[in-house]
Amino acid sequence: MSTEARITTLENDLIRMKRHVRWLLAGMAVAVCSTVLGWAGAAATAVHAQPDGRVIRASAFVLEDSNGASRAILAVTADGPGLAFYDATGNRRATLGVSLDGPSLALSDANDTPRAALHLVADGAGLTLFDPTGRPRAQLDATATGPRLALSDSNGNPRAAAGVTAEGPVLVLSDAIDKPRATLAVPPKGPAALLLFGPDGTVSWRTP
Repeated sequence: MSTEARITTLENDLIRMKRHVRWLLAGMAVAVCSTVLGWAGAAATAVHAQPDGRVIRASAFVLEDSNGASRAILAVTADGPGLAFYDATGNRRATLGVSLDGPSLALSDANDTPRAALHLVADGAGLTLFDPTGRPRAQLDATATGPRLALSDSNGNPRAAAGVTAEGPVLVLSDAIDKPRATLAVPPKGPAALLLFGPDGTVSWRTP
């Protein structure tokens, strides 16, 4: 596989990582925001015990503190089961859910902004770290083809990416408009290849 082909493969992997983040954020919104309104009502209904009294079945549970504020909600929705934890001010701080796409775990700050998210989908697992504004800044993805790491700027554009495949490791450094400007690839055999690109995407220097 040529250096250019490795770069293309890594870029495609990064696109899939972006889709994972969009799926994760959308999943959190569906599993929590769009269903919380129905959870509290569901917790008060559809609850029954088995004849022996040792099993309780319900579609939702709400745990309240001494002030009557909801601190944890466990419910089953059309998208799957979800568990959300809230702080004393009512902000969601941790969310665990299982949708049709797979399980996910999200950790939020005091402003209810996601800061860390772990997800598992059909083609692999991923970890995303967000900045205080909720933009993804670091993404780690591991699939059958190998691991990938992407670091993004404040606009969400990947600026540094590294991946390891069967053909060897690849490092890509991009400009502010997400165009590769420098790449380093190490093939299974032969010398490593270093390429520098101009603003128009043409190769300005390479070795070998």
